[in-house]
Amino acid sequence: MTQTHEKSPSDISECELSVVIPVFNEESVVLVFLDYLRRVLDLIEKPYEVILVDDGSSDQTWDVVSRISWAELRVAKLASNVGHQAAIDAGLSLARGAWIVTMDGDGQHPPEAIPRMIQVAESQGVDVVYGVRESRDLDKTGKRLVALAYYRVIRWLTNVPLTDSQADYRLMSSRVLTEVERVPGDRVLRLLLPAIGFESATVNYESQPRIGGNGRFGLTRQIALATSSILNFSSKPLKLVAGLGTLISVAALLWLAYVLVAFLSNKSIEGWASVMAAVLFVGGLTLLSISIIGSYIARIHDILKARPRYFIDRVSEYPKD
Repeated sequence: MTQTHEKSPSDISECELSVVIPVFNEESVVLVFLDYLRRVLDLIEKPYEVILVDDGSSDQTWDVVSRISWAELRVAKLASNVGHQAAIDAGLSLARGAWIVTMDGDGQHPPEAIPRMIQVAESQGVDVVYGVRESRDLDKTGKRLVALAYYRVIRWLTNVPLTDSQADYRLMSSRVLTEVERVPGDRVLRLLLPAIGFESATVNYESQPRIGGNGRFGLTRQIALATSSILNFSSKPLKLVAGLGTLISVAALLWLAYVLVAFLSNKSIEGWASVMAAVLFVGGLTLLSISIIGSYIARIHDILKARPRYFIDRVSEYPKD
């Protein structure tokens, strides 16, 4: 295996399709999935490359994939676990194809949809083709409800035309990738692409069960994704904070007027329990508002620092004749 990090014009002209796949602790799954993917890609009459991104796995994923004899496979190892979205960005930074596909490496995204995506993109002249799950029957009830809530809440908060179950299985042109790479900070592609407004189409696919092991996109990661989506694409929480502040200020003025009238009328004001409840309620809203504003400031701070979101420790590829 040899190491390379550079994109050259000749490489780009020779490669028509790049497939970017982030993986994390998938040593028991990755070989089966890559064999499955290879059988599909070899039937496509286009020069292609597969970029597998090992997102700082703590198991033997790197050792397993770095020994595969596949001329079209490049394996990037990140220095640490940076998360699914950043791992996708790392893979995109290495992509050389005219078309780029992003997909998961656990088998739930069927490779058979890739030729259909290419056909739709070329026949309809669009820059992006989104893979959309036909159903979520394989998900547990709790995960299904959380996913549906995510799409509805995000659409309401951001006004981005996001389709239900439109996640990270997609095809985009190199022109789109060039524009995406100009966006600083966290990039949630499932929202960024429709927000920018590239011409697009959809391809439905039937999600498959995981080839093996357990899913790693748990509640914590779902919350992190939702938080990034909201902070990156919506200012409505800040407007909500402003509205709450205005409402509380009006209520406080009315209460002050009531207290003054009662004082001038020589009437005592009873009900300290209710007063304390109101104070605690207002204090809680204040802290919540500060935390929301602080989250936006922290996100701006991260962007201004321009700190790399990932570090590619090494990139290996099978030597070509």
